[in-house]
Order: sequence, then C-alpha cells, then structure tokens
Amino acid sequence: MRPFQLDWRGYHLRYDAEALRAHRNPLPPLERFQQPKAVLCQHARRGVAWLDAGGTYVTKDVYPIALPKRRGVEGAAVLVALLNSRVFSVLYHLLYRGIAIGGGYLHFLPVFLHEVPIPRIDGETAARLAEQVLALQEAPTAEAFEALDEDVMDQYGLTGEERDAVRTFADRCLGYDTALS
Repeated sequence: MRPFQLDWRGYHLRYDAEALRAHRNPLPPLERFQQPKAVLCQHARRGVAWLDAGGTYVTKDVYPIALPKRRGVEGAAVLVALLNSRVFSVLYHLLYRGIAIGGGYLHFLPVFLHEVPIPRIDGETAARLAEQVLALQEAPTAEAFEALDEDVMDQYGLTGEERDAVRTFADRCLGYDTALS
C-alpha cells in the first residue's frame, strides 16, 4: 500500500461471524466496512491511507479502517487527505514515538488516531479536499500530492516557518521526499 493507492492482491477474509465467534474471534459488524472509509497501512514511517469510496473492502489487522465523523465519501476523503499529509504524520510521530516498532516504523491504529488534533473543515473545503483525493487516487502525481499537502497545511493554519519545519522533518525523518513511493 502506498499513499492514495491500494494494490489488492486478491486476498479474502472468511467472514463467517458465527463460526468465528465460536472460536472466540468475534468480528465487528459487516456494515462497518460497507460504507466509505479510510483504509490505513498499520505499520509505516508515515501516514499511508487510501479512500474506499464504495465501501468495497473488508479489512483486518494489516489494514485497519477509520470511519469519518462526517459520513459519506466526502468525509472519508477528507480523512484520507489528513492521514496522508506531512503535518498529520509529524504530529503522530511526535505524539506516539513510544509505539515505534523498529526501523522508524510506527504502529498506526484507530485507537490512537483520535488523539491527533485535526482542524475543523467547512463543507466547501471538504468538497475541494475530496476532489483532490479522488484525483490523486485516479492518477497519483507528486505535483497533485504537494498541492493537497499545502491545502492541508492551510487547514491547520501553519505559518511559513511552521510549514518549513514540518516539511523538513517529514522529508528527512519520515520519507516524504519520496511522497508517492
């Protein structure tokens, strides 16, 4: 999995809730997966997320999901924009350095994501961010990523100096110098 990209290799989950419950492996309700959501890479040096706009994929363990507060494709797309951004990854890295699993990789879990500050985003901005995310998933380019990343920094209200600090840390320490690889 790479930012804004998912290469599904045809793996399937056996979602037999009753049989798995008997083995003490209860599954969450299937409806949770059948809606627009952010699919995350659980172990990465930076936030890596993909928008499942159609609620198509049921995931477990390696690819946890995050459901947006604002339901629908637009809300999930905004969440994906934030999760893939430099500013989000820098904040997550600084807050959760203690859950590093080695080699600079962090453990990205929804239980921790709710602690990272996210900006309030109005409807017009949400629509613009969603459009950018959908375009990036269709045709990922470094230029489109940089434009979206700048837009996210705008939402956080970062000054020029703060943006430079975030870019420098993210590029040097988190691998954003190769944003889409």
